[in-house]
Amino acid sequence: MQINRALTYGKGKKAFSVQTTAFFDLPALLSTVALFDSHDSGGAKSYFNRTSNFTGASKVATIEALTNGAPAAAVAKSDKMLADFEQVIRVETSRFETVNAVAGGVANVPAFLAGHPMAMRQRRRVDSALGPLTVLVDVTTSAHISEETIERRGIAVLALIRALAAVRPIDLHLVFAARANNAEYEPRNVCFTVKLDSAPLDLGRACFALTDPAMQRRIGFAMGADMGAWAENDMIRWINDDFANAPKVSADIAAEITGAINPLYLAPMYSERGDQPFATQERALAWVKDMIAQHGFADADSAAA
Repeated sequence: MQINRALTYGKGKKAFSVQTTAFFDLPALLSTVALFDSHDSGGAKSYFNRTSNFTGASKVATIEALTNGAPAAAVAKSDKMLADFEQVIRVETSRFETVNAVAGGVANVPAFLAGHPMAMRQRRRVDSALGPLTVLVDVTTSAHISEETIERRGIAVLALIRALAAVRPIDLHLVFAARANNAEYEPRNVCFTVKLDSAPLDLGRACFALTDPAMQRRIGFAMGADMGAWAENDMIRWINDDFANAPKVSADIAAEITGAINPLYLAPMYSERGDQPFATQERALAWVKDMIAQHGFADADSAAA
């Protein structure tokens, strides 16, 4: 299932149009992508069939991984990095509360005087009751970001999702947003999202979608060309060609087309600053721990302090 919409973002002279598509599962995305090879020509077919290290996995390998999950070797590598992360991250799935009880350390005087049997107060661990959280992961990436950094960031995101899913329901969507510049026509802004299975997490497909450049540089560009009539030689830029505000714009549009309320938006990686948290595995781990702390959880270091 998918929903296609044309949106207007902003007001007055700064407003611009965006072609959007929300895919509610991977099969819906793959059904659209499968049609690109039947095109006589155009940007979608060209981007979909490009072969280079920049575009990540081959066309055939990309379709296979999004259909059946990432190759065993890739999943094994991801599992090892995930294990390294999770050895030092402990997520608190319960908390202490003071409750009425028959026995306890402190008397509940009004309850005792009223003859209530639960006249004592006791500290107990209870399961945390955190509400559902929608996570929007922007896979749009600066051209200067390396394959290794994309992979490291993707695995850090997987570790974060697994940590969050231990204590609350997670609704996971990938986001791609960009525009093409061509002197022959109006610049075309596009944004699409695709929902990944997260209850339980489909680790094989999520691993590929988050860690391989093909999700953005093959599927993303091809979808952009299909939605926005991009030509194969167009210059691909940040949405609305606005480097500084691209994350906010992408977050707003993605929330609008997915229906997410107060989502956790994970911004794209920029060449100047966005890749810094993922330049090394140590920095990526620090990023995961910081994100967990921001959302009210505890890691092994803070719990031991």
